[in-house]
Amino acid sequence: GPDLLLYNRVPGPMGLSLRDQLIQAGLAKPQPEKPAPDRRGGRGSGPPQRSGKAGKPQDGKGRPVPEAQRPPRTSEEVSLAQAFQLRAEAEKREREEAKRRAEEDARRKREQREKLAQLVAGKALNDPAAEHARNFTYGKKIRKVNVTPEQLRALNAGETGVVQVDGRFLILPAELVRAALALAAHHVALFVPEGIGASSGSAEESEDPRFQVPDDLVW
Repeated sequence: GPDLLLYNRVPGPMGLSLRDQLIQAGLAKPQPEKPAPDRRGGRGSGPPQRSGKAGKPQDGKGRPVPEAQRPPRTSEEVSLAQAFQLRAEAEKREREEAKRRAEEDARRKREQREKLAQLVAGKALNDPAAEHARNFTYGKKIRKVNVTPEQLRALNAGETGVVQVDGRFLILPAELVRAALALAAHHVALFVPEGIGASSGSAEESEDPRFQVPDDLVW
């Protein structure tokens, strides 16, 4: 009523307001104090706001860490990355090993050719006037070397053989053919005692017309 309105306007005893008097009487609750304004941002004293997108890793200066520099986040990602790295390293080692073997094989064959050329230099028995062809198998192909009748008999008897040197088929004595076998066996194209060159005919068979190769036969 009017008394209450008047009571609200007039300060109470000891200068207390109506709210203070009600609080003292237990009829009202104290109002919580507002936090003091933050001098830096004016929005309270809470933690400073982070810049950048939420959830993005940041470095010591508050800058987002590039995706490529971030460590894997799960053990599964770690295992997968390690597996790819191990596989890449294994493939690299295999390529390097294959290259090393190829280079070593090429070097070995080059040395064999050089030694073989020195071994047979000036010792070939090929006759430029030979008219007969002695056929044999070499490198999965049919090859031939021109021989005289005496050379044909000697080849079939195992007294001589044929060795491939620098693209040429050289007729050589048996002792040189055996040396070539020990040095570079894949260069020996025909040697009857060793069964090389698909030749198994004897001296008697070489003189038999049934085992003669016609001169006009084209391979």
